[in-house]
Amino acid sequence: MLAQPRQPRRQPAPRWADFSAAAIVATARNVIAMSSTTQKWSSIAAMTAVAVGSQVDPATALADLHNVTYIARIDGVAPGSQATFVLNGGQTATAPLSPMPGNVFEANEVLADPQRAGMQVVLHWPYSANVHCEIDVDDNIATQVDQFVRPKQGNSDPMSGVLQCGAPLPSA
Repeated sequence: MLAQPRQPRRQPAPRWADFSAAAIVATARNVIAMSSTTQKWSSIAAMTAVAVGSQVDPATALADLHNVTYIARIDGVAPGSQATFVLNGGQTATAPLSPMPGNVFEANEVLADPQRAGMQVVLHWPYSANVHCEIDVDDNIATQVDQFVRPKQGNSDPMSGVLQCGAPLPSA
């Protein structure tokens, strides 16, 4: 029996992200030595490869940003109430809420990680009311809490009169 000649092993096709700048420069030098027609088509192919390769490489993709809307409403008279919410970069902002019942507070922020979106609504003694707290991410309700909040007089608990919704606020 005669030995069959071995078929050469096929190398896997290279990924576009595997081409380095040196390889592209070497290819450009080879293109210079070609005829003008071949050079034109090779240039088009090289530009297409670079464009496609830059689109395919996931390491260069930017983090997705999310539109976060914080919504708070107090259904009762509660002067001095405030909302504290998370900003981009882990900072917080505090805003006064309307002392009149039913007025809606709304703040918009852009966050890279919507799981970090959080808000606290604070009522002070002697006022108590139903509180609505909502966090929307990209126009979808992510968190919603409706609860009666009653702060206690003389209570040293910092969470007395506080409604927390979403992620906990970062420590100061």
